[in-house]
Amino acid sequence: MSEFCIISVPESDRDDLVELADHLRLDNNFGQHRYFDGSTFVEMLLPMLLSTGSWLTLRTWIKARAETQKQMRVTCGGIEITGMAARDAERVIKTLAEAVELKDDADI
Repeated sequence: MSEFCIISVPESDRDDLVELADHLRLDNNFGQHRYFDGSTFVEMLLPMLLSTGSWLTLRTWIKARAETQKQMRVTCGGIEITGMAARDAERVIKTLAEAVELKDDADI
């Protein structure tokens, strides 16, 4: 199991990622990655130890991005998923579900 996964969004969606980090109560330093196609993505490290509430928030955020066709990339355990459709969101959630460890809010 990975200790962290990386969630990234296009630079234009930076505020969405910052808002997610705030909701998950993550004190995150955001990175930036420029791909060969010239696109720039903002990256956030996501710990794989989450409270149940944080896991529900993350799943809701991923599904909401898919509903509005907003692109994201998730890298976890050597697997990278890029997409913006509902089926991509389900793949992301499934991949993260296999890696995440849930704890009660009081234990985090």
